[in-house]
Amino acid sequence: MFFRKNNNITSIQKYSDLDTKDTSYFLLERIKQLDILITEANKNILQAQTVRLRAFFDQRQSIFKGFQRRFVESKASNSVIWHQNRLAEMLSERRSLQDKLDKLNGKYWSKKITKYLSFLLFIAFGVLAFSTIIAGIFAALYLLPFFIFFGFIFYVLRNFFSVKYR
Repeated sequence: MFFRKNNNITSIQKYSDLDTKDTSYFLLERIKQLDILITEANKNILQAQTVRLRAFFDQRQSIFKGFQRRFVESKASNSVIWHQNRLAEMLSERRSLQDKLDKLNGKYWSKKITKYLSFLLFIAFGVLAFSTIIAGIFAALYLLPFFIFFGFIFYVLRNFFSVKYR
């Protein structure tokens, strides 16, 4: 067992850093292609929504109006759903390719930390704005008796002086 010869011999292999699927050039080109496809998918979604709205607001009177409207609306909504699913797939692929590119360039963690910090800052501003609004509401409710009192005094004095000088 200790003196047995090791038969797991492997030869030295050359490492090629020109693997086309992991180079930054390939990733950049694929991201550019996906950007073009994403804009086309957004345009197609907008066109399908436009067709759907036109079918919904169509005022032409015909025998098959209800059937035609339902048919066009269902086909347009199916098209919208298909394009939205395809758009989601392309966006997830683009996100993963961008992560790979950032890892190759050494910017992955800095972008991730920036993303989390901006999210936390957004949440902090939201909490600050909400607390300011709530504090303003409570201040208005607290000062409401004073406003009513001063309004009543103003009303009484105005009526008193207007009656006295008539």
